[in-house]
Amino acid sequence: MSHTTTAKVQLKQVNKKLLVAAAKTIGTSMKAKIKEGMKVEVGGNWKNWGGTKTKCDVAIRWPGFDRGLGVNVTKEGIEFKYDDYGCRNEVDEAKKLVVRNYKVMATLAALRAAGMSVKTKETQKGVEIVAMR
Repeated sequence: MSHTTTAKVQLKQVNKKLLVAAAKTIGTSMKAKIKEGMKVEVGGNWKNWGGTKTKCDVAIRWPGFDRGLGVNVTKEGIEFKYDDYGCRNEVDEAKKLVVRNYKVMATLAALRAAGMSVKTKETQKGVEIVAMR
């Protein structure tokens, strides 16, 4: 039996290109280090356990989770669609990393547009951003 979950994250004015870039970076951060074999498809599909495909803006797959995590940009922010049967921890981690990396990349773009020089540092609590004029 398939179970589809929808999880929504409220963000304003989501940039789809930046979201794709953020999705492509999560493989190096995930605990399982799934960079090898991770696929990010723009305009792809995710599948439920029964194999039914559903179109999405971005589909993220990795070894052991070929059903994929569907990501859509909505007026309210980002919407994740998935069937995480057997892979709940990895899917939860992937969702958190997509949102975190998107927020970091958007912040960096805004700071650079304001003429700042920026540096980032990965910490146990997340990403530290240092900006200087």
